Amino acid sequence: MRVKSQDTRDKRVKIRLKKGDLVQVLSGKYKGKQGRVLTTHATENKVTVEGINIVKKHQKPNQAHPQEESSKSPSQSGSVKWLS
Repeated sequence: MRVKSQDTRDKRVKIRLKKGDLVQVLSGKYKGKQGRVLTTHATENKVTVEGINIVKKHQKPNQAHPQEESSKSPSQSGSVKWLS
């Protein structure tokens, strides 16, 4: 009997949120905040929302990067609710 391996890299989840949709965060640190969807990541089942889940990357300052960098990290698509 052959057992099929489940490779999660190829598995795509249908995300019903599109770029530009207004969403509200349902759980976590940013619960209740609203923002627009910037990108969707179907293979990871995540969405990137503006102003939500901002992560700072600390590194030693130099001429190329005088300050710490901040970027938006994707959130689980199940933890946001579509508004419009």
